[in-house]
Amino acid sequence: MTKSFNDASLLDGTCQTSHVRLTGAHGYSKTMFINLVSHFGLAADVAEHLAHNYGDRAWEVAALSAPRDETSDYPFRGQKLSAAYPFIDGEIRYAVQNEYAQTAVDVLARRTRLSFLDANAALRALPRVIDTMSEELQWTEARKEAEWKETVYFLTTMGLPQNKAGITRDELLNTKQGSIISAIENKAAQAPVRPIANLPGAAEPFSPGLPVPVAMKELVEPSAMRT
Repeated sequence: MTKSFNDASLLDGTCQTSHVRLTGAHGYSKTMFINLVSHFGLAADVAEHLAHNYGDRAWEVAALSAPRDETSDYPFRGQKLSAAYPFIDGEIRYAVQNEYAQTAVDVLARRTRLSFLDANAALRALPRVIDTMSEELQWTEARKEAEWKETVYFLTTMGLPQNKAGITRDELLNTKQGSIISAIENKAAQAPVRPIANLPGAAEPFSPGLPVPVAMKELVEPSAMRT
């Protein structure tokens, strides 16, 4: 015998969803990110981002994230897609495994929204996105190449300069490496060497570009000599 159901209360004009919890809300708290930091060794901005965007699902995202390289003391886990933003590699795997992401554009535009925030940063993140999705979805080299071309074209519609419309993966990686080396060399060439031979026990000058610590400035530049 079926039981009758009176749905009149659902049509009385009051909000019926104000107390309905969304996915990820059940284990969420405003201080949850602190537990993520202590448990996984995530950077604080990454932990806050994951907690705010994924709720209690942030634990799964963090668990899917790769450890940092062994030379890094902190953070211990979570490789950023871009140094300027808190999106990490675990979000790529989570998007594929749980959110049906099937293309690099799905991840960069429809899951992390990085392409809306910074098209150039999205381009720099593209090699990692494609490589990670390839591991998850078993892409062929032809599919990876197609993903590259389609995503770069998409990024031009999001503000990527037209002179980068035809950039290849190798060109991007070489440009990134070359830019880093050039920036270091330029900084070293422009910054004067500050000798500290008059400091007790000092035998070598400071490395170019490094500021003199306040305590040492007291020794190098007596207060009477400073304006």
